[in-house]
Amino acid sequence: MNKQMWLPQMTLGNESMDASHMALMAAFSQVAAAGDASFAVDFATLTAAMESDFREEEATMERIEFPGLPVHREAHARVLSAMHHATADIKAGNFGPAREAIAYLPDWFMLHISTLDAALALALELADTNEPGQ
Repeated sequence: MNKQMWLPQMTLGNESMDASHMALMAAFSQVAAAGDASFAVDFATLTAAMESDFREEEATMERIEFPGLPVHREAHARVLSAMHHATADIKAGNFGPAREAIAYLPDWFMLHISTLDAALALALELADTNEPGQ
């Protein structure tokens, strides 16, 4: 497992996005450290948190008519698909694929934040400055 936690360079300057990203990074570490007895529940909780976070982010992109929405949504769908496949393996008693997914998530997430989420944070900043009264 990559033990990287939140790094200052991951901060995008959008309080809401940064808070949810920090929480997910912490959850990745928690699930990776979970023993077999709690792993299935912890993995399911993480998957639900990611689904919720991604839904909120996509709703925000829809609200501001973000042109990168299709690509961003596809990235979310790919990682959630892997999480769902790993969940099926967990239910079959095979924790290996899920543990492997958890090992890769921090690196994927850091790349996602520094590329797709950074573009969204900039678009949100521009949208806020272009609203009446700003």
